[in-house]
Amino acid sequence: MKTEKKFRLAAQLSLLLAVSAFAQAPVVYHLEGDYAMTHDPSIAKDGSTYYVFATGKALEGGQFPIRCSEDLIHWRHCGHVFDSIPAWIQQRSPGTQELWAPDISFSHGVYRLYYA
Repeated sequence: MKTEKKFRLAAQLSLLLAVSAFAQAPVVYHLEGDYAMTHDPSIAKDGSTYYVFATGKALEGGQFPIRCSEDLIHWRHCGHVFDSIPAWIQQRSPGTQELWAPDISFSHGVYRLYYA
């Protein structure tokens, strides 16, 4: 029984060492530009541009501000998803003032944005 436990421990340690040998070192990006107040971010890449969708109101008042970058470091405001909260949401939830937690997905050639 002791031999079996030692073998399992040795196998687990070997696996841990093998996985850590191939793990990537973390990268810290020093962001520049328009990235402040980016809550609940969700990111997608289309071509050479990265797009980040965030909770809250855009500078010009729309819902879900969008920020763009070609290098993940330099960010700029590049629009918003909705000019205002969609009518169907206002009908079902008249007190809603902001939409939250966007999640962008790409499936079968189509981008979909899910949110709360």
